[in-house]
This record gives sequence, structure tokens and C-alpha cells, in this order.
Amino acid sequence: MSGRSMSGSEKTEERRGFSFLLTASPYTSQDAVTVLKLAQAALRQGHPVRLFLMDDGVYLAAKRLGKVQGTDLRSQLEAVLKAGGEVAICDHNAMERGLYPEALVEGVIPGSQYDHAQYVAKSARVLSFTGGSS
Repeated sequence: MSGRSMSGSEKTEERRGFSFLLTASPYTSQDAVTVLKLAQAALRQGHPVRLFLMDDGVYLAAKRLGKVQGTDLRSQLEAVLKAGGEVAICDHNAMERGLYPEALVEGVIPGSQYDHAQYVAKSARVLSFTGGSS
């Protein structure tokens, strides 16, 4: 036989959209700006978008974050959430940095590596921004 169709429990959910992993601090890297611009562009095109923040990337989800290098990152993150993007952070990394749930932008989900794995599994493309050396 040349092929067979899957039925019932053999079918898998179609991977759609983009997942972004941000580990770089918004204070020391342009990666946060790039991720937010790409996320907004993908959402405008109708693609599902998921952001997972870990390590110093969790600072992007802080309510107290305002303008960094002339860009209002908090407003941009809120725009991604308002447009239907999903944003989760590594709760362990956030708590290590003093970012407790009440200190996070509304709509950001305190999560774990399980959430990151779920985002990756659901996405057609995954882009990682780790703030490597310049």
C-alpha cells in the first residue's frame, strides 16, 4: 500500500503558529523588541502566537517595566495579549528574580517548562532568542 489515512486516536492536532522563547533581559538585549515585533506581525496575519519567558526574559512580564531604550515594552506586550497572543513565564525563574504573580502584567501566565513544551508541541515554528554575545 502506498499510504494510509489515520483515524480516531491516531490523528494528531495540526501544529499552527509560532512560539517564541525569550531568555534575554529586555534591559541588556534588543531581543525583547524583536520578539514583540515578530509576534505582533504574526498576529496581524492571523497566526497563533505563544511567548515563553524564562531566565532574565521574565523581566519583560513585569508591571514595572516601562520604556527600555526608548521602546515601551510593557505596552507592546499588552498589545500582544490583547490581540490573542499567549504569554507564559517560568514561575521558578520569576520568583528567583522577585517577580511574584501580583507583579506581572495582567494576562501573563505563571507556568513551568511543561507549558513551554506544550507551546512547542502546538507550534509550526519555534524561534529562540537567548541574547548571545554581541
